Amino acid sequence: MTLIHSISLQTSPSFVVAIPNPVAEVATLRPLPPNPCQSHPCGPNSICRPSGGRAECSCLPGAVGTAPDCRPECLISSDCPVSRNCVNRLCVDPCAGACAVNAQCRVVNHSPVCSCQQGFQGNGYSQCRPIPVVGKAGHPVHLIVHADLTQ
Repeated sequence: MTLIHSISLQTSPSFVVAIPNPVAEVATLRPLPPNPCQSHPCGPNSICRPSGGRAECSCLPGAVGTAPDCRPECLISSDCPVSRNCVNRLCVDPCAGACAVNAQCRVVNHSPVCSCQQGFQGNGYSQCRPIPVVGKAGHPVHLIVHADLTQ
């Protein structure tokens, strides 16, 4: 069966999707039933799929809620738990990749706070170096320190 198509554009604040809208069978020119998604019943941040003459609505990946009330997980960091921040409309761990090697991270009000681990000194965001141990007569003793990088 060959179909004659028109194009239906479905839009939301963040995307436009062109969905073929069959209007008639070529051999019979008999009109097809209307597309239940043509009236955009699912709301923003959602997708509509026709199924058995009905619209089936679901939220787009990364959106939360239930259609027609789909929304991004967050717009600003205060939409997230205090231990997470908002990046690209998702609540994420702000410590991921924020600190230097041999540093530890804790989250304060949606932001990473990096400090050097015990036995290290420096800027927890850029570089933590072993603290030199001073021996007798004020001469530094050089130690090899193996840090536990799994923390």
